[in-house]
Amino acid sequence: MADVVFSGQTPGGTLGMGYLPGNYDLVLYRGDFLPIRVVLKDSASVVLNLTGYTGKATIRATYADTLAYNFTVTIPAPTTGAVELVLPSAVSATISAGPYIWDFQLTEPNGTNVRTFIAGDVQVYDEVTR
Repeated sequence: MADVVFSGQTPGGTLGMGYLPGNYDLVLYRGDFLPIRVVLKDSASVVLNLTGYTGKATIRATYADTLAYNFTVTIPAPTTGAVELVLPSAVSATISAGPYIWDFQLTEPNGTNVRTFIAGDVQVYDEVTR
């Protein structure tokens, strides 16, 4: 899994306040499993406590597209700041080759504040072996 660390969150700050998402572009081979491990840290490199947070990550052809390809997002050990994003093979196999966009968001435990941590382009290549 790739480690992506977001710096810029102030210690004790609230997620979702005043920061643009980091850019992380993806290259995907259609039908392949894509795991990504994200470790979120504050500006002092202290991992964020994600207890009670929920996450989402989605690929779309355009911002307005209603068709979405969703990652499975888990926070296995909230006090470590780690989030695991997995695009299963069954989902990636349904994505046609071409350019897309994606992002990853966390929602605070109260369910009201949402923060987009990572966004970027996605290039999907068609598979040969099926």
